[in-house]
Amino acid sequence: MVQIKTKISQLIFLMFLAAHQSYAAVDLSDAEKIKEFQRSQGIPDTGVLSQKTRDALKLLELKENNARVTSANAIKKNEDFVIDQSLLDLSIRANVENGAVNNDTLKNTIKEELVTRELMYQRAVDMKLDQDPVAKALMEQARKMALVDMLIDQHLKKNPITPDAINAEYKRQIDLVKDAEEFNMQMILVRTKDKADEAQKKVNAGEDFEKLASVYSIDNSKSNGGNVGWVLSTVLIPQVSNVVVNLPKGAFTKQPIQTPNGWHIIKIVDKRPFQLPANLNQKEEKEKIAVLLKQQKRAEFIQSIRAAKK
Repeated sequence: MVQIKTKISQLIFLMFLAAHQSYAAVDLSDAEKIKEFQRSQGIPDTGVLSQKTRDALKLLELKENNARVTSANAIKKNEDFVIDQSLLDLSIRANVENGAVNNDTLKNTIKEELVTRELMYQRAVDMKLDQDPVAKALMEQARKMALVDMLIDQHLKKNPITPDAINAEYKRQIDLVKDAEEFNMQMILVRTKDKADEAQKKVNAGEDFEKLASVYSIDNSKSNGGNVGWVLSTVLIPQVSNVVVNLPKGAFTKQPIQTPNGWHIIKIVDKRPFQLPANLNQKEEKEKIAVLLKQQKRAEFIQSIRAAKK
């Protein structure tokens, strides 16, 4: 199942709450409509609306104004669940903006998620969990987050990512890697200088690098003899990149390299000039860049607000 982002989940919860709060606004003054419904359900007209009547009329009102979404489980029970179409559209858009593919699978997944949340919401209200102080605090937090998301969304609409910006970033990234090298590397990563020196001494003495990696390394690659596969020089952290670019095939570092992650001992298994994949899909890559640029613009907007308060 496609997972909805936390902020979207909170927004969904808030909008569910708003929808249920709006039930109070359902017009129940139409006497004929009420009586007709009561007669069809065999409910005696006592002059006081039963809870069943109120609930049913609320559901009818929602069905008249909202899109109907039926879950697979609901079909088995012959029950209909109504989800606000704007809420569904919002959830789909949010997932697409975060890299999901807008297709029937995504839509159905989100529909099922919304139906599940509606059922759980109803159960929570029945248990009066919405009256709990912690729940009230969480709902207030969700309200604030919804407003924050709307503020950011408004900013992005006023400052959209243009095709020219996407094309410029695509060209910049292509230029960045066109002269880059790829390295097939083996690595031993340890936490302390003492351990690094101990392992380095054994590497320098000609002991098997793979065996040493399996014994000393704390990196996930230790199970593969320290082999991390082909890596672009441009994605390596500077402390490592500055060293490995000068190592020939088959060579290894003579001294451990210190980084924020620990101490590295590197061996170059092979190296080659980087080549763009022949099947590179420019459209897909530019879509990814558009998502990245939007995330960057969002971060810059948040930073500008924080800076304005200093």
